[in-house]
Amino acid sequence: MSNTQHLSFIFRFYYNTRYQSTMPPSVDNFVTKMQQYGEKVPKKLNTKIEEIARKAVEEMSKEAGNFFHEELDDDIHTEEQVKAIIELFPESLSQLDEDDVLPIHSATMSGCRSGARSSVSFVPLMAREGY
Repeated sequence: MSNTQHLSFIFRFYYNTRYQSTMPPSVDNFVTKMQQYGEKVPKKLNTKIEEIARKAVEEMSKEAGNFFHEELDDDIHTEEQVKAIIELFPESLSQLDEDDVLPIHSATMSGCRSGARSSVSFVPLMAREGY
């Protein structure tokens, strides 16, 4: 995956998770143009853009952690999807929820109640990929 595709995926993941809708294709164009013209942009503006992007990536990592805690489901998601999220946002595996529980612990406790979603099948992957 190229840097442009990687950045585009990250922004799309964040947008789709945050707003529950599909991001317009213009984001792909924006990411491509930023990579093409980034060095030509005045340093002060470029620094500001990088700061905003860094905050966006931090927020996306939090969203990925929330996803692991609250939405990950054995019946809906695949190991490939979970691995992609971990590769993009490795810090998400260290994100504590409101009860100070890590995502791997949330997964081990999921499905305890009848009818509740389960994500226990992803525990080995989280253990392998965790740092």
